[in-house]
Amino acid sequence: MRQITVTFSDEAVQALDQAVADGQFRSPDEAVNLSILDAFADADQIVRSAE
Repeated sequence: MRQITVTFSDEAVQALDQAVADGQFRSPDEAVNLSILDAFADADQIVRSAE
């Protein structure tokens, strides 16, 4: 696994912290990783449907 540094707005951090507190994710790392993978999968699906 590779580590990178990302800067989030205060609002994004609050939403992230709330999602973890609500039990949607086990950690902020998990939330970010899964969200990024979902975003790329969605983008790929959009591109494929436009072809």
